[in-house]
Amino acid sequence: MFISFPTLGGLLLLSSSALANPIAGSTPSKVQSTPDLVARNPGLGPSAYPYGDASDKEFQWHGWDPQDQGQKARGQKIHNAWLDWANMVYFARQEAAAVSPTFLRWFGAGDADNVKAVFDIMFDSSGLGVPTTLMAGWICKESDVQNSCTSSRNAYSVTNRGQFHFCPAGDNLPNLGDLKCSDLDPFPSAKMKSVAFTMLHESTHWVKTGDAALGKHITDKANAAYACTKLSDSDKLINAQNYAFLAAEAYFKRKGCTFGDPESADTSDTGDDGDDIEGTGYAPGWCGLHVIDYQIPKGGSFYSIEADIFDNTGVPIGYQPETDAQNTINIDSALPIPLQITRPQPGSSSDPDTAVILFNYGSQAWGSDDQAHQCNFGGDQDGSRSGDCGFSC
Repeated sequence: MFISFPTLGGLLLLSSSALANPIAGSTPSKVQSTPDLVARNPGLGPSAYPYGDASDKEFQWHGWDPQDQGQKARGQKIHNAWLDWANMVYFARQEAAAVSPTFLRWFGAGDADNVKAVFDIMFDSSGLGVPTTLMAGWICKESDVQNSCTSSRNAYSVTNRGQFHFCPAGDNLPNLGDLKCSDLDPFPSAKMKSVAFTMLHESTHWVKTGDAALGKHITDKANAAYACTKLSDSDKLINAQNYAFLAAEAYFKRKGCTFGDPESADTSDTGDDGDDIEGTGYAPGWCGLHVIDYQIPKGGSFYSIEADIFDNTGVPIGYQPETDAQNTINIDSALPIPLQITRPQPGSSSDPDTAVILFNYGSQAWGSDDQAHQCNFGGDQDGSRSGDCGFSC
């Protein structure tokens, strides 16, 4: 029998005391009132969980109708998988930290730190043990906006926009907590798959997770368990399914399940756990820009910039990881032309730390102090300043 652990903000409190009995119940605690539960147009921007109380740092929901009972049933299943996802990430990171035999089934020994870096971007394993604030910006789309669902595809990600969508095949997957050792093969296989398994797969595709941790994109090199174990170490590191299988095996290991190596004769895995798509198109009107301006690090020579672009409905349509701003930065997005950012460098003004950042989009040119573009930049805090602006798109 497994126990439910104390929760903070609706998620499992994963501390060292949890290791003896690490499996939590599959239903998140009721916490944190959601302020926008009133009926609203589901075409508005992303919002909190529309069918009840959101879990701490839960992803955003877009296009979900609070009054649609069919959507509610699907949404509740995805919502409940968020705690399972958190458990899986936490336990997988433990395996990576130990460079355990479970870890070595899915990754090379030399990549333990890289795999930990991917999980650390998504989940804070220190202290309280909760998803990172970053994951609260991930977006679950209700509709198949990219027309990419197939009869065998469980889900897909629009990686440059931080969006994911569960297809009908994925909606039919079991909840992780409902699976017992007796339901599984004595080796990793498709029988391990659940809503949380697919969710974890998709979360590694986002450019703000895998790309940010590794400097290269996590894609889909293999799907079936056996094929995943036979990839080269370099390909294992950038294959989303390896992260999902590691996390699933780590979770079930703590339920007392044991596994041997995947079998080449296992032909049961015919499903597709995800696709990796670049988003195109956007809602025109008044777009948003969020910028983080990083101070020059010790021993460095230049300021650096990180930026997000949002369309008229608040949906992310472009992202620029932290980049040396010695030269003008051109940000590609779903917009038809790049948005340009020019950050004055040392020697360009009397106080370069607070210098006005310059932006260009088509015929529009403005600075970070421009009220006509609704710019609002704060002062330096812990080595960076951040702010927002708007522009016609």
